[in-house]
Amino acid sequence: MNEELIKERDEFKAFRHRVAELVQQLVVQTAEDKIRVEDMENRLVEQFLLLNENAVELGHLRSEIEIACEAEADLRRSAIETEGRANTAIQNLKSETAKLQAALDRANAERVRLAHELARSKRQAE
Repeated sequence: MNEELIKERDEFKAFRHRVAELVQQLVVQTAEDKIRVEDMENRLVEQFLLLNENAVELGHLRSEIEIACEAEADLRRSAIETEGRANTAIQNLKSETAKLQAALDRANAERVRLAHELARSKRQAE
């Protein structure tokens, strides 16, 4: 019985030692897990901050794109209006040129007629 008691005591000591080892491992693993959780939380905070910065920048860029699109539309309208005015001015100049050419042709015809009359008058006067 004494041997049995010693054997049981030795087994209990071994069991207690094994439980102590397991508790120590659990404490170490818990500490490591806590460090990993803190690291993940810090990374999550960093990612959240980056996401917010990106969202702000995206909003800013969208505003700039909208402004640029409005400016482009204004420039296109202005170019169309300018082209219309230029076409009108060209047509007016062509019309004015045609009128001036007609007046020049009439003046040349009149000059030729007067030159013939003058020549005829000189011949008659001789």
